[in-house]
Amino acid sequence: MTRCFVGLAGLLFLFFSGLPVTPVALARGPVATAVDPFAVPKGLEPAVKFWKAIFLDYDSTQLVFFDPTNMSKIHRVVESREGARARRVVRSVRAQLMRRGIPSHRIKAQRGISERFAAGVRRSGRYMAHMRKIFSARGLPVELTYLPLVESSFRNDARSFRGAVGMWQFMPSTGRRYMRVTRLLDERRDPLEATRAAARLLQDNYRELGTWPLAVTAYNHGRAGMSRAVRRLGTRDIVTIIRRYRGRTFKFASKNFYAEFLAAVHIMRDLERHLPHVRFDQLVRLDEISLTKRVALSSLLRHSRVSRAELLTWNPALSRRATWIPAGYRLKAPELQGQWLRKALAGVGRLPSFPYHVVSRGDTLSEIARAYGTSASAIQSINGLRSAHRLRVGQRLEIPGGSSPSRSVKRGATKRRVYHRVRRGETLSTIADRYQVSPAAIQRANAIRNRNRIRAGQRLRIPGTQS
Repeated sequence: MTRCFVGLAGLLFLFFSGLPVTPVALARGPVATAVDPFAVPKGLEPAVKFWKAIFLDYDSTQLVFFDPTNMSKIHRVVESREGARARRVVRSVRAQLMRRGIPSHRIKAQRGISERFAAGVRRSGRYMAHMRKIFSARGLPVELTYLPLVESSFRNDARSFRGAVGMWQFMPSTGRRYMRVTRLLDERRDPLEATRAAARLLQDNYRELGTWPLAVTAYNHGRAGMSRAVRRLGTRDIVTIIRRYRGRTFKFASKNFYAEFLAAVHIMRDLERHLPHVRFDQLVRLDEISLTKRVALSSLLRHSRVSRAELLTWNPALSRRATWIPAGYRLKAPELQGQWLRKALAGVGRLPSFPYHVVSRGDTLSEIARAYGTSASAIQSINGLRSAHRLRVGQRLEIPGGSSPSRSVKRGATKRRVYHRVRRGETLSTIADRYQVSPAAIQRANAIRNRNRIRAGQRLRIPGTQS
């Protein structure tokens, strides 16, 4: 996750545009209970008040110069639009304030974002009911679903210059721990899958760190970073950590992340007062179909009345270069089109199997990919691997686009076992030629009585690939 997301130039194609929609119930937050997990801690009130003002009172044409050590102190508000001229204005105003005796470290500029915040609130209506259901199912506070207001303004096409993607702004490394992130399937771009991943991540943060202020701050700064802060200071108090922790990357953005989140929460809890004229976008209703097998995209579309453009619009996780959809993926579509796709799936056969590799102790995805002349990303995609670093001994991996394994995957001098799944029309001779072994060797290794009787789908061990 990152806080370096800035508004993109112009609105790109919005994910769910043109889908059948139904009015959403009010997307406001629940009324605070007697034990409020997101009450403003003593000492953080000035920061929360400041961010509420940035979200509500100042627009994108205004630069607010303030004291980051005492955020109740506003030095000056200057009118200036974004661009090169704005940078000159910042330098000029800083120089003026320093001539008045204000130290440089007590001057910081922040642009207002009232239009962007209101737009984020409006867009939240598309997803909020689904998000609350996902978080409630895990027993998590539903206020956590307001985090995208701080991260991306609920822009599913958001992308930071550091590579964070989607509504929840997952970085690639964090995303791979909770969902599939490959060149052909990036679930960070799917609002529902990213929400499920965010719920799991926040739950893991809370289990390890023990408080919601730390868990939310860890969404920005990382779980390891917040654990380090707790160890060094010997406290879990977020205000103490913000004031006293001197981590190398624990700077202004990380220190203010929780205050920004609280500002968003408390605005949403009293939205009629703060943004009385906002109107939520309509709730998007999508059917989800869990695929039990890998499916060729062209075959699926051919058997249904759905166009490729429509399917990719409903499933932004799929690359436009994708030719197949992996098993385990939840295919999205509006209810009627979902019925068409279910019928189409019943008539779509399983894709031909690729040769496969059985994971042995010490194997890595990059080593396996090099041995077969393919890429780690391709292997990860076709096998639906959520992480490239979590292989298990005995796991069977299909190897797409690989050449005959002229060299085996090695760990020291040990060769690894290779299998082949027979395709329709193949013979022992053609398989033997592919792997550069003799048909008789394959026949002996698999106890085949009649070399002319092999069947499609049969699993054959290729001899000479194990020590």
